[in-house]
Amino acid sequence: MRTLLILAWILSLPSPAAAEKKPASGRTARLEARIRQAIRRAPGTVSFFAKNLDTGQSYGVRADERVRTASTIKLPILAAVFGEVEAGRATWTEELTVRKDDMVSGSGVVRELSGGIKLPLKDLAHLMIVVSDNTATNVILDRIPGDTVNRWMDQIGLPETRVLRKILGDGNNLQPAPGGLSQAGRIEENKRFGIGVSTPREMVTLLEKLEGGQIIEPAACREMIGILKRQQYKEFWHQLLERVNGLPAVESATLLGGLPPIRPLDANDTQIEGFVPQPGGPIQNIDYYQMAGDRFLETTGARLIEGRLFDRRDGESAPPVVVVNQTMARTFWPGQSPLGKRLRPGFQGPWRTVIGVVGDIKNAGIEKPASMELFFPIRQAQGGNRNGLLFLKIRSGSGSVISSIRREIASIDPSLPIAQVRSFEEVLGVAQARPRFLTMLLSLFSGVALALAAVGIYGVLSYLVAQRTSEFGIRMAIGAGQSDVLWMVLRQGMVLGLAGVVAGAAGAALLTRFLRSFLYAVDALDPATFAGMAAVLTAVVLAACLLPARRATRVDPMTALRYE
Repeated sequence: MRTLLILAWILSLPSPAAAEKKPASGRTARLEARIRQAIRRAPGTVSFFAKNLDTGQSYGVRADERVRTASTIKLPILAAVFGEVEAGRATWTEELTVRKDDMVSGSGVVRELSGGIKLPLKDLAHLMIVVSDNTATNVILDRIPGDTVNRWMDQIGLPETRVLRKILGDGNNLQPAPGGLSQAGRIEENKRFGIGVSTPREMVTLLEKLEGGQIIEPAACREMIGILKRQQYKEFWHQLLERVNGLPAVESATLLGGLPPIRPLDANDTQIEGFVPQPGGPIQNIDYYQMAGDRFLETTGARLIEGRLFDRRDGESAPPVVVVNQTMARTFWPGQSPLGKRLRPGFQGPWRTVIGVVGDIKNAGIEKPASMELFFPIRQAQGGNRNGLLFLKIRSGSGSVISSIRREIASIDPSLPIAQVRSFEEVLGVAQARPRFLTMLLSLFSGVALALAAVGIYGVLSYLVAQRTSEFGIRMAIGAGQSDVLWMVLRQGMVLGLAGVVAGAAGAALLTRFLRSFLYAVDALDPATFAGMAAVLTAVVLAACLLPARRATRVDPMTALRYE
């Protein structure tokens, strides 16, 4: 039996309920009843169409209503790519350049690659479907524009299915890619549909024609179906984790949604059950969401403060759970355990129960304090996990395991590249680059200031010694020793120098509020730092005073008396 093809959209758009009326009985009637019940429970407005390819039976709700396609527009784009290749107007091996301006946030891995990289059209087409890659989609639309895709849709009898523009991303991390509007995308009425528009019936018709080999050559249709079957939102990551954790060189491995300490701010609205906002108090907005795989603690070294972290119990069908960090626990549940408390990401969907508390992790930079953070099990990722970071803890003495990991990935899906393989030391180096550069600049400027201070003290004391040459001669003529003159000059120079040190320390204490953002793991008024600064400056003053003082002890009394 061939596949029952179903496509549905859930949208928050008001529209009257209108299901297609077809005679139904037995199993079909029960199925329709279950569908109607699911539609009534849905939080938005549903447009739906289903067709059994063996019996020809179909059922729809607003099946001909034009709705947003979201990422399902990538299927018509894939069909057009195959069509252009079959027509000889494109080739699978031609390489397309991924410019920095093409990269957008959201699903996919191409945005993690270096700007200017070239990828074959076939690889980009696979990535567009297998990991729903937004950047790959935009690069393809530069080569095969939306108007070309729409002409292909006309040829196969889908006049309402239209690519409208390139994908702008989800608003996180990267700047939106500009342009890419098709003729249909310039129509004012269509702008509300985003990247594409279609109807449930037309999208099912596209799938039906694909199954029947009626879009292009049957062999090409079968290849397209093969690509669709390799879609990897969920199973890919679980298979990869199992295989990587089995490698001899790997002590443990986990998955992350974002890589600390160089993550951009998420700022996600989150409903906290029972929380009543107060003026001047915290708001229900969490700085960071983190997807976490099994073995998160062992791999990252995070500290479990209370409760437990995720494991195989927290699967897709299990009750939704979440873990919070210490900062969030102290903010919303001060003086009490957060275990068993509930929250809802985005103020929608099911409530999640807090099952654990972990120590704070710095996300925005090692020099900045930790913020509130929520951890979600990757097994419960809504819609599958589209992006992920494989985080490894390598056994001591093991060589490079990258080649082994590449083989494991290729064995699951050979079309997927590995992006940005880095050691955590390199990641920390990137996180520390700005503080290190600023520290280097401050050190350079302070070194120059210290040298100028030493030269200035030396110049002033040399001038004072030269002015008092006669005085020194008289003192030595009436019996003063060289040590007396040496001590007198040093004492006077040190009094001036120490007065400057005290004044400088007071000024530094007043200006520390401007330096707090440059400091890490040290207080702006750290006593040891101020003591060290005073000691260094005192040593510089002493060294600057010593040479003029020694010169003063060598003054010949007779020469000094004739100096004037």
